[in-house]
Amino acid sequence: MCIKQISQYLLSEISGGGQRGKAGLIAPEYLSVPNFKSCFEIKDMGSYREFCMPKERPEACPSDSWEALIKLDSPKSC
Repeated sequence: MCIKQISQYLLSEISGGGQRGKAGLIAPEYLSVPNFKSCFEIKDMGSYREFCMPKERPEACPSDSWEALIKLDSPKSC
């Protein structure tokens, strides 16, 4: 990833709630949800990619993880 892509990724992924990371940034809350990656889709934005929340739970996504993720404000819906 180039610096521009990293900056865009951070801007698209950082939300208002979450834990403050070592660099002083607020980590997205979904990072604390087990198996979160199996619940998201990846949306290609041209010069970068971002996680998005599908409308229906993917088969590989555990029910507990899905329920925790739908209560959060991030990531955006696909």
